[in-house]
Amino acid sequence: MGEIDKINELPEPDELPAKEDSAEYEAGFQAGKAGEPSDGKTVDWHRGWADAQE
Repeated sequence: MGEIDKINELPEPDELPAKEDSAEYEAGFQAGKAGEPSDGKTVDWHRGWADAQE
């Protein structure tokens, strides 16, 4: 049962590793600044979006 518990423990968006110089990160950051909802396209996109929310 321990393995199943680990699968269900997803990290918070701001804990996701991301390449902050990637195009996906920048696109997500801009979408977050514009107030668009997260669509979780990629990890980098979602991390950029989450960073813009701060």
